[in-house]
Amino acid sequence: MTPNSKPKPRPPFLREPEDVYHARSKSGEFLSSHLLREFRKSPQLYRARILGEISDVMRPAYLLGRAIHCYLLEKHAFYDRYTIGGPINPATRRPYGRATTAWAKWEAAQNERREVISDDDFEIVRSCGLAVEGSAAASELLSCGEAELVCRATLEGVPCQVRCDYVNDTSIVDLKTTDDIDGFETAITKYGYAHQLAFYRDVVAAHPEGRVMDAYLCAVEKKAPWRCGWWYMPSDILDAASAENRVVIEMLRVCRESDTWASGYEQMRVYGGGEL
Repeated sequence: MTPNSKPKPRPPFLREPEDVYHARSKSGEFLSSHLLREFRKSPQLYRARILGEISDVMRPAYLLGRAIHCYLLEKHAFYDRYTIGGPINPATRRPYGRATTAWAKWEAAQNERREVISDDDFEIVRSCGLAVEGSAAASELLSCGEAELVCRATLEGVPCQVRCDYVNDTSIVDLKTTDDIDGFETAITKYGYAHQLAFYRDVVAAHPEGRVMDAYLCAVEKKAPWRCGWWYMPSDILDAASAENRVVIEMLRVCRESDTWASGYEQMRVYGGGEL
């Protein structure tokens, strides 16, 4: 095996290009954790996503987060996927900003198969990498495993798929970036990370060759002092989230069968007090 080749993925996982994986979610062929979260907000919102009426916006924070994931979990591929730098303004001897015409022209001239990341953003990527790699938990959890593995199985009669950031023999690891790690536990609740990991765990366990796995979250700050923290997700928390997920998945199945998609706002509400 050459230094840059990858080992054969272990069952029940497989490898698949990121764009192919996401296309199979957006078409409605498979339910992903992201679309499950959208359906939980509103069946109409989910339906609009599937029909392509709402497009994903590639925000700078998302692009930076994706680069951090690649650098940390697939460093062997990082320099094949990214071009680092940008055009230099001769007057200031500093790179042009991303919003300038000079940057747009320079970026268009680059290898179209690569994404462009500025020198400043690469310093953020590199600093996040050093923070995670320097943690004791990382040496245990981010070793002897593989990144960006896909698994598919059926839950409550609905075909589902997950793309795990990192998988080792016993655990699923999900990497998050944050501006302030002190507020990350609030973010776990706000963004439904327990439900996301419960969905990952259930899909892997439901595969004919699957198994129940532990789940961990890693959060790293995108600014100094670049703190990195790890959270183990207890089984009782995941079990509770799993039960809620399955109720919502069953609701999705019913919506598909009846072709009825509620907004979630059909009932009159009392400000601060729910529905009448």
